[in-house]
Amino acid sequence: SGAAAAIARAFADPAEAIVIEAIGAYAVHCTEAQYFDEVGRFLDVPNPNVVIAAVSGLHRFDTPRVVEALERKLHEGPTTVRLAVLAAMESVASDSVVPTLASALGHRTLTVRTRAAEILGRLSREGRIDISRTIIYLLRTGDVEMRRLAADLALSVSDRKAEVWPKLVRFLRDEDWWVRERVVDALLELAGRELTPLLSEFVADPS
Repeated sequence: SGAAAAIARAFADPAEAIVIEAIGAYAVHCTEAQYFDEVGRFLDVPNPNVVIAAVSGLHRFDTPRVVEALERKLHEGPTTVRLAVLAAMESVASDSVVPTLASALGHRTLTVRTRAAEILGRLSREGRIDISRTIIYLLRTGDVEMRRLAADLALSVSDRKAEVWPKLVRFLRDEDWWVRERVVDALLELAGRELTPLLSEFVADPS
């Protein structure tokens, strides 16, 4: 707490570089509440470099307040700030950031979309977020690219496939034929013959 208090005095320094370093150092020592009290104002200053520093410091905390702040800055931009938001969410690496990462997949800027897809895919494959939850979340969106990513993630599963495929079966009744076909492709790879008892029920489906 003594270090945090000492560092906070540097926030008033006229040099941009000092303020940026102070924000990073303060984030190491403070609580989430202290961070928003002392650093929160830097999220909305005109200087994008200082905003990036303030966004980066949020990676130490995983709370609804932090996710809300990251989501807001992802929306406001500019692109450099948006990429800092994605990097912070990559460091948070929990299911709480999945909806925001998924929303970035539909962003108009290609760099943002690509980076979000990379992060979401890597965290899913490494088991740092629930891949089945991520796949289902993406499948439920109306965006074709998000659904394509969901299918690709499902096919990338190897060591944890048993926890994923039962949750995907229900999407065989999805109204979108494209989703149904991609889910079938994924399920054949993940489950194989284990699908037989479940698929037999669909043979008697009224549709």
